[in-house]
Amino acid sequence: MERSIRRAAVFTFAAIALCLVGCELKSFKIWIPDFDSNQVRGVWIYQTSTTSGEFEKLWQLVFTEPFDKEGMEVLSYTADGFVDEEGNQVHVETQVVRNPENSDEVTMQIWFPCDPPSAIKASTYNAIDESPLSDNTLYCHGSA
Repeated sequence: MERSIRRAAVFTFAAIALCLVGCELKSFKIWIPDFDSNQVRGVWIYQTSTTSGEFEKLWQLVFTEPFDKEGMEVLSYTADGFVDEEGNQVHVETQVVRNPENSDEVTMQIWFPCDPPSAIKASTYNAIDESPLSDNTLYCHGSA
């Protein structure tokens, strides 16, 4: 049975910027305390609106089921707009790191394009609910 997502802040951002092909990528670590029990299916990335300054949905990252890859637990994710030069959907893989004391608590490194410059927050979602926005904010500085 699906459970609703908890109502607590669940994100820790550790920003790392890379410039690739004129588009800035950002990385953050996301901590999800109830990954399995709430059947988390993905992450929403929110960006500040250039007109209102409010946070608006930008990217929906859709997770696959975790799988084993060379002895590590991994999942891949996709998002509309994550396409290669030929327009094919890009799948990004990330390691799922479980807390040894609580296997329901996971940490993952997430990458996404960060252009134009803005403030970013995130939330997780499952089939029936979405968590509140993260307390922490990641700042994208756009490519020069």
